[in-house]
Amino acid sequence: SLPSCVIAGPGTGKTKILIEKIRFLIESKIDPQSVVALTFTNKAAEELKNRIGNVNIFSGTVHSFALHIIRLSGINAKIIDETGTKIILKKLFPFSDCERLIKDFSKIRGTLSPYEYPDDNNLKIWLEWLEKNNSLDFDGIIAKAFILIDKNPLVLSGFKFLFVDEFQDINRMQYLFLHKVAKIFDENIFVIGDPDQSIYRFRGADPDVFDNFFNDFKNAKRYYLFDNYRSSGIILNAADRLMKRDLTLRPFFNKKGSITLHSFNSEKKEASFVTEKIIELLKGRDMLESEKLNLSVDAISLNSIGVLARTELQLRTVADFLDREGIPWKLRGGRLGIYSPQAQRLINILRLYLDSEDPQATLFFDNEKDKILSFVKELKKESLTTSELLVRIVDNQKISDVDELLSLSEGFEDVESFFKNILSPVDESFETSRKKISPESVSLLTLHASKGLEFVCVFILGLNETLIPYYYKDISEEELEEERRLLYVGITRASEKVFLLCRNDLPYSRFLELIKPERISETKRKTAYQLELFQNTEKR
Repeated sequence: SLPSCVIAGPGTGKTKILIEKIRFLIESKIDPQSVVALTFTNKAAEELKNRIGNVNIFSGTVHSFALHIIRLSGINAKIIDETGTKIILKKLFPFSDCERLIKDFSKIRGTLSPYEYPDDNNLKIWLEWLEKNNSLDFDGIIAKAFILIDKNPLVLSGFKFLFVDEFQDINRMQYLFLHKVAKIFDENIFVIGDPDQSIYRFRGADPDVFDNFFNDFKNAKRYYLFDNYRSSGIILNAADRLMKRDLTLRPFFNKKGSITLHSFNSEKKEASFVTEKIIELLKGRDMLESEKLNLSVDAISLNSIGVLARTELQLRTVADFLDREGIPWKLRGGRLGIYSPQAQRLINILRLYLDSEDPQATLFFDNEKDKILSFVKELKKESLTTSELLVRIVDNQKISDVDELLSLSEGFEDVESFFKNILSPVDESFETSRKKISPESVSLLTLHASKGLEFVCVFILGLNETLIPYYYKDISEEELEEERRLLYVGITRASEKVFLLCRNDLPYSRFLELIKPERISETKRKTAYQLELFQNTEKR
């Protein structure tokens, strides 16, 4: 029955529930084109659609659905990304802190409907510039769609059912938008999420979103999922202790697993331990340990290992050590060089390639624009693949340090799809890899980027105060709770093993007292195995 809300912990199969609910509707002869299924990343939306089957539902992010509504309304506005916003704001407000302006604007527009904006002169100037230049920034997409369906609900004709995954991650403005859509759909809304995995407060995620849902949809059914199909009982018990609650996640499979704490005197020793332990895991577990913990004896794959940290910077040393041993790795959710001046020059040339009047690129190049347009005109005369086009631009403009963009371009047939992918503001599925030949890699992730993923073995770096929890001098209660949830997300990514790592030169994290992991002292460095283990990975 609808409206409905499912509160589902990690590893409980919430995506499976969402898929089966949609399948049930379609098998009940509901028109697939009347179904809207929304999740947090473009990649997750694509996977959702593929798992449902070859049916013509709308599957995307909240922003992509809002943009779809805008296009259905006949509005073909240009989308300004974060870098473009900074460039334009510097022109409009040359004596202001543009980073602060962006945060202030985003806070206002993420928490208020467009009818509630305060009388802020700077915001007014920015919105007028966007209107005059037929452009929308990221926050403006939701606001514009909200206004359009408020004035003309018929734009949603044909849609009848709304499904929302990762409900805990939406901000107040997104909720207002989805609430309005659901009312137009006669309250045919199904949401699923986990309040304990709400980790995007810095993006404006609303901690009261579940309470608001039940207040606004009085007849909503409430369901809970407790059985965890991923993690061992030891890992789930530790996760529950971290959240200061009685056992709420029940392990479906009978495996004990382990969660251990390891301390080190330096960042390099920490990275060395991670690398050596990965080599051990890849060669196969110790037979005695495997029997004791009820684990498989076989070596695990590179793809089954995740190295997590609070910040991307913490992962760099581990990446260096993995490189030394020839171990392939990929940084998931990271964009290592995409915001560099060289990369931005390349990206803005692509903007002009797709649209000679692009306002962001026009401001970026300023007096150079005519010269760049002349070059772009020559490029269009040739039939170039996306990767060939980028190579030509790089060579002509003498652009350096954009290897990541060049590598990524190989997977796209046309420039437009590549362009949209690299500039997707919320798609945490973006990946960069130092070792591109190997089909398997160890995943390096921030805790935020790890959400929704799972591994056999997880390493979590930096279980120290100021890192986890992350703060400078002090931390508010709200911030502390979010840091707790973030670590909870990290721990519950693992099915069998969690290695918690900390430094001896910093105070230990307060969360360790709650988790109570098995303490293992630092081990001496062992002789590294030969690199041949990681050669010919494709054959294995």
